[in-house]
Amino acid sequence: MPTQEVEIPVRRPPHRRGVRWRFNLTVRVLVVCPLVAGGGFVWALTRSPGSAPAAMQALAGSIAGWALASAALTLVVVVAVIRAAKPLLAIRGAMAAIARGETDTAALRLDERTGPEAEAWNKHLEEVDRAREAARATVIAQTIAASRPGADALEQACAALWLGCVVVDSRGRVVFCNGAAGRLLRTSPQHAIGSPIDQIIDDPEALAMVREAGASSGRKRCKTKARSGDDDAETVLRFSATRAGSDAGSPLIILIEDLTQQHAADVARDTFVTQATHELRTPLTNIRLYAERAIEQGEDPLIRGECLNVINQEARRLERIVTDMLSASEIDAGSLQIEVAEVHLEALMDELKLDYDELARNKDITFTLELPPKLFVLHADRDKLTMALHNLVGNAFKYTPAGGFVTVSVRQDESELNVSVSDNGIGIRPEDQNRIFEKFYRVQDQRVSRISGSGLGLSLAREVIRLHGGQLTVQSEPDRGSTFTLSIPNRTKAA
Repeated sequence: MPTQEVEIPVRRPPHRRGVRWRFNLTVRVLVVCPLVAGGGFVWALTRSPGSAPAAMQALAGSIAGWALASAALTLVVVVAVIRAAKPLLAIRGAMAAIARGETDTAALRLDERTGPEAEAWNKHLEEVDRAREAARATVIAQTIAASRPGADALEQACAALWLGCVVVDSRGRVVFCNGAAGRLLRTSPQHAIGSPIDQIIDDPEALAMVREAGASSGRKRCKTKARSGDDDAETVLRFSATRAGSDAGSPLIILIEDLTQQHAADVARDTFVTQATHELRTPLTNIRLYAERAIEQGEDPLIRGECLNVINQEARRLERIVTDMLSASEIDAGSLQIEVAEVHLEALMDELKLDYDELARNKDITFTLELPPKLFVLHADRDKLTMALHNLVGNAFKYTPAGGFVTVSVRQDESELNVSVSDNGIGIRPEDQNRIFEKFYRVQDQRVSRISGSGLGLSLAREVIRLHGGQLTVQSEPDRGSTFTLSIPNRTKAA
């Protein structure tokens, strides 16, 4: 199929179009004015054949007018041409200076008010500066590598560090930047090398620290929060800066550490201490109050029995809290183990119901156990399995409002035990379901923040189930409830 060629008109710059328009106007006026003058002269002769002096006077007036108009327009064109040529003449002068040996781009810069050509010339000089700095940094790096044995290996080792490493020369320009620093500062090492340090580090506090370290010989350090990554997540960075030598011209070495995980762990630890203190204080307060009541009103057997029952429940609750804390320490130390023995599930479920019946009545929650007709004897660690079940059931009661339900369903065959704890509480958002098993993690929900908790329960429950060779899963919908299911291999025979 034949192709058609389309001619695209070339758009000239506005200032060139203006000069050309003035020139064309001048040419036209210089041509038209004599024609007009001649025409006036002929007209005067034809209208008044006998008035030659009047015709000559009209011709002289026309010629004078033409001369004045031509002079004025010529002046306008000359001024316009001079103005248009001014930036070109300035650029020509700068190029002549370069030919004479001038290399300082600051001396070669032009006033940008001269015209767009001067602005383009200045941008070209900036590109030349950047190219020179990059070339200078490369030469410095090659010189250092050639002057010291093993320097190339040292540079490779610095490039492989997980810490960000940036080296700045005496003029404040980056001469080395490893990949970790580029990632933490949201740039690339190729772009960073040769650039001023204030274009690479945009945090005011970190920049002030770098300048202070550059003005002194000691080591300076600061910690700051920054945004990093495509998701604009908050990271905590620590900057350390020190000079490589004692003289003022020695390079400045900047180390950048990512403390985000450590900061999160510190926040979680502080939260845990606060929540654990509250968790311990509550059962201790109840034990003290009911013990005082039993002492004061112990003559009544009903009151004494009620007090002893509450004291027993709170003491067991306190024991579970302390056991959770000790188990968390054992997990951190890698020493958490299970002691396998026979576990009678019917007795275990009876104790579970007895422990939570009173709480269910106080919170107006329907607590139900759904058990099969016959349960197998399970070989497991009874105490740790009980701890896992208590953490799951306790969480269900915590996050289920009054009038709701908590159901424990047990399914068992010869190969596996499955226990599901279901509720119709506040539920868990999908983005939080992968993190709720992390130690100290609590869902960012206003309703959750008002409920005390250590953030250890689900983490311990999952670890206990893993030690038994099983798994713990969750299914949940916000405001519709949650179901936690633990599965343990059944290596037993029927009871």
